Amino acid sequence: MLMPRQSNKGGGTVQVGRLNGNVTVINHHHASGPSRGGRASAAGRRATPAQREVLDLLNRVPDRIAILKFMEKEFKTRLVIELQPDQLYRVKRYVQAVLTNSEAPVTLEPPPVSAFQRERALRLANEADEAQARRLQRSSTTSGRNS
Repeated sequence: MLMPRQSNKGGGTVQVGRLNGNVTVINHHHASGPSRGGRASAAGRRATPAQREVLDLLNRVPDRIAILKFMEKEFKTRLVIELQPDQLYRVKRYVQAVLTNSEAPVTLEPPPVSAFQRERALRLANEADEAQARRLQRSSTTSGRNS
């Protein structure tokens, strides 16, 4: 019995054929080799301790997508497992900076004021207090006349 010629195109191809009678043949081909622009496939590799450390840091970042966009822009990948050691170090430092900035306390104190600004503010406050006192004095004298 002759089988028809089959061609295997693309990765993970499934071929289904039918022979005479009640027999069905299914061939599933798994392609292995370079992927993602010539780099070795990251599937099946275990993360190194340094990669796990970066992944743990990424889990603490409020906006993880921003970090992934940084990685894609700088290193052409969003996968930590594909980073070289020097790239991994850069991402780690970047994530640490993001975490430090997001955890920094927000201060509600005004910026420092110069001596000139402080004296001017005091003089204006004193002038406002004096004007308020004159208004109160006028209103009490006019209300005393009306009674």
